[in-house]
Amino acid sequence: MDIHNYQSQTEGDVSRYLVDSPLEIERILRGMMEQKILVSGSGNKSKNAFITTVLGVDGQSRQFFLESPLDGHMDDDLLVKDGAAFSARYENVQIQFIAGLGKRLEHEGRAAYRLPFPTRFLRFQRREYYRVEVPRANPSKCRFTLANQKQVVEGVVADISIGGIGLTYKPGEADVALGQVIHGCRLFIPEVGEFVVSLKVRNQIDLTLRNGEHAWRIGCEFIDLPSIVERELQRYIFKIERDRHAQAK
Repeated sequence: MDIHNYQSQTEGDVSRYLVDSPLEIERILRGMMEQKILVSGSGNKSKNAFITTVLGVDGQSRQFFLESPLDGHMDDDLLVKDGAAFSARYENVQIQFIAGLGKRLEHEGRAAYRLPFPTRFLRFQRREYYRVEVPRANPSKCRFTLANQKQVVEGVVADISIGGIGLTYKPGEADVALGQVIHGCRLFIPEVGEFVVSLKVRNQIDLTLRNGEHAWRIGCEFIDLPSIVERELQRYIFKIERDRHAQAK
């Protein structure tokens, strides 16, 4: 195996990011409430994106209160189990969680949703992103054309995170260099959509596939990823992890 600036990581290993202590989850929610941290939400069913804040935390009943978004059309997401994905920056790290099974009500005179505590958080250090392996049965793909070449290259997405993707493609289809920035890449994610992104090649590896054929695997970083695309990727990553968690049960 010919490796160029490549460091292997255990894909799908959430243990280093996982927070499942009820006391720690309560502490984080309470801190987000006290500091009035903005929380980005994204509905799994409606695909609506919204901004909210934590209005209250009830440690005894293990429930918390989220301010109702201004559009008020989140019932399809927040009233069902694991209906929405959330992301916030707290204590200088990124926090992600899913929540649902809520109830619309008023909390201290403000429209709100009351929800059970999340069972776990994902907490990342600076510039760290949780990466998941993309299901092989329904793979995502990425097409791009290099500035000095005319051939369209289609790579299969092996893994994905909010920070970037790992692509596999056949040798000879493209000649990329470490540090090269590729604009106008078309990232297709099944059941989610197609997005135009810019990628920077961070590492490269020569693989031998199970059938004996060779392939290139490149690790790419997203450059200036639009916030709307980031939310869609976050929802997709949560869905993969949730489906695998359900299968494990």
